[in-house]
Amino acid sequence: MLLEGSAWRGLDNLFIPIGGYFLLRAYVTFDAPQLAARLAVTLTLVASIVVMRRRTTLEDDSLVAGAFLCYIAWAIMGWRWLVAPIVGSAVATYLTRSLPFALNVRRRLPPAATRYFEALPVAIIAALVGPAVVAPGGMLTQGAEPLAAALVVATVAWRRSLLAGVIAGVAAVALLRLV
Repeated sequence: MLLEGSAWRGLDNLFIPIGGYFLLRAYVTFDAPQLAARLAVTLTLVASIVVMRRRTTLEDDSLVAGAFLCYIAWAIMGWRWLVAPIVGSAVATYLTRSLPFALNVRRRLPPAATRYFEALPVAIIAALVGPAVVAPGGMLTQGAEPLAAALVVATVAWRRSLLAGVIAGVAAVALLRLV
């Protein structure tokens, strides 16, 4: 079930038989307590998916893929490899969600930090759009992307609004791809 939920574009029809073969081949030598432990971990991961569905913005297939990777790490390398990703994810989630509250409680940020955080959305958008506009060799790509990128830069410079730039870029790509 975990494998089917995390596969994409019908590849579960390939992954499930191959994965099932390797699991059966590995599990045929296990005794009842070892199989019960595998079942307990699987049920715990499925229960965590059900609980986390209501508490996260992640898509269901992302949750299933994460649970599947945790199961594979545990089944192949032991429980230590299951605990580390869970604790690491929990710490990263806690820090990214609590850090803004901790910084804004009693004092203002220095001006340099304020300028940095104000420029961060622009840097993120540039990092996401840049690879689509510039090929790895440094040559501009062919098609609608370079024109749309120029339109986005012009719109943001003119309107001083990232939202207006994103809307203009999406509309430009859609219209230019029709042509």
